[in-house]
Amino acid sequence: MRTLLPVLFAVFLSTQVFAQRRSELIEEVSNLNGQIDSLETELVTTQRELKTAQTKATTIEQQNDQLKRTNQDLLDNLNKFIAASTQKSSHITQTLEALQKREAQLKGINESFSAHDSISYQVLTDLKSTLGENAQIGVENGAVLVILNNSTTFANTNNKIALSNSGSDFMNKLAATIARHDTLAVTVESNGNSSWSGVANKAAVIADYLVNTGGIEAGRIEAVGKAADADVTYIKLHPRFDKYYLWLREEIKNGR
Repeated sequence: MRTLLPVLFAVFLSTQVFAQRRSELIEEVSNLNGQIDSLETELVTTQRELKTAQTKATTIEQQNDQLKRTNQDLLDNLNKFIAASTQKSSHITQTLEALQKREAQLKGINESFSAHDSISYQVLTDLKSTLGENAQIGVENGAVLVILNNSTTFANTNNKIALSNSGSDFMNKLAATIARHDTLAVTVESNGNSSWSGVANKAAVIADYLVNTGGIEAGRIEAVGKAADADVTYIKLHPRFDKYYLWLREEIKNGR
């Protein structure tokens, strides 16, 4: 009996220790299961957050790509606008330059007209002063016109047409005025109802006198005869229309 009691006591102690150890193990397993549950929950949460982050990242990347395309489109449109503006500005500059050239051209033509008008007025004033108020003087088509009566201007000497004394005096005064305005051309136009040769000879007589006696350059004078009822001679002082026309044509043609 004495031997059995210690054995039983030892078994009892062992049983208590085992039971306590088993309880501790169960508690430890329970704790571990709790940690596993917690970790699984954290894992699920982390996976969910990761998926959300990936979705956000994908969305941001898509938005970034869209912004890049939008920026590129804006840049392309800006470049096109700049190119169009530059081209338009170039066209405007060219147009302004053309308008300025045209304005300068018109200004030059107007100035030439004004200069001719001024010269005509000067010549008209000079002729009235030189020839007297009784002289028949006017302006026609840009030319200063002196009208002579052929019956008093010419005399028939030895069946030849020549200037009368009054005609010669008149031509001397006229030649002095013509000489002072050496930029003008002179047209002598005799009219009459006689033969062509008769009126042409009268124009030639005046032209010869102006050249040989009056000292006028022959290249400035043109003599013509025309058949008409009036027996008169017109002496026209005018710009050299042929040269002026050529100058004007070149101005318009070249757009200067």
